[in-house]
Amino acid sequence: MRTIIIGFSMVLVGLAFGVTLTEISLRTFMPELAAKQKTADLGYIKNIGEVAETALNAKGFRESDAPEDLDEKSWFALGGSTAFGVDVTDAERFSERIEALAGFKVYNAAQAGIEGDITAEFAALKNFQSKAKKAVYVVDMGVPLHVLLAEEAPKNQTKQNFWADFALVKVLTGRPAAVAQTPPAWTATTARKYAQRLAEASAQYRQTNEHFIVLVAPARGHYFENNYGAIHRNNQKLMAEAMRSFQGMYAVDLSYLVKLDYATPEILFNEQNRLNATGHRMLASGFLKQYEAFSTWKSFDELSPDEQAKVREDMRKTQEEEARKKAQRPF
Repeated sequence: MRTIIIGFSMVLVGLAFGVTLTEISLRTFMPELAAKQKTADLGYIKNIGEVAETALNAKGFRESDAPEDLDEKSWFALGGSTAFGVDVTDAERFSERIEALAGFKVYNAAQAGIEGDITAEFAALKNFQSKAKKAVYVVDMGVPLHVLLAEEAPKNQTKQNFWADFALVKVLTGRPAAVAQTPPAWTATTARKYAQRLAEASAQYRQTNEHFIVLVAPARGHYFENNYGAIHRNNQKLMAEAMRSFQGMYAVDLSYLVKLDYATPEILFNEQNRLNATGHRMLASGFLKQYEAFSTWKSFDELSPDEQAKVREDMRKTQEEEARKKAQRPF
């Protein structure tokens, strides 16, 4: 029995030595096999914890204007690191582009690194001695769900194991594809939770001149032609619907604007999946389209007699149509 055990032990030692020698040889002559297994690109921002070094003014914002110089036609721009313009130069930010195109001031009071803390951004505006009564808020769906909700990051769910990093295993079984992951998905409940937080923080601006615009910017993953893309598109839909369920929040689903204006949506994003300068032009365009719609609105009393008569007739037809449909389907 002792001889058998010794022989078996020698076989194991020899096998271990051979495997080790083979592994070292493969890593030496084929270093690409030793590379860590890559994770799939989920379409979310990759450098979410990084903030570009930019000059801030005395109040702690990336802005050259003085808030005291703003008037009632001026706007505040908010929305975490995306509105702040991480990786985008001062002049290329959407707030500066709106100023150049529309002619009124947009004070960018966004703060990088607090996407989940909506309340903090709006609270900071209370310290301003400013006449500005309007605000635009950017919701970037490229920011992971837990960051927008200010929750703890979920545990790593990548399907990896001890053997996955061995070069010999990769030779014997074939080089594996990117590690399978599941992108975080929103639900109607979580989307409404976020929208309600924004609605409460922005109450002052929602009740003033009906001028509180929310830009819901799609993630890069929105345009993936795979299951990841399907999740991103559903996330976008749920968020836009949640925002529109609150009075005074005029949400612009920018994914539709992208489809209309850009044949290749990828040009809106940089290698970190953040909106680049072109992406900020898209933000500005979405804002201005909604702003132009505001400028055509009139209260009923401002309409001419003929226009009022047309509104009453349209309302009568709508009520008749609704009554007809209800008669066809009473339950």
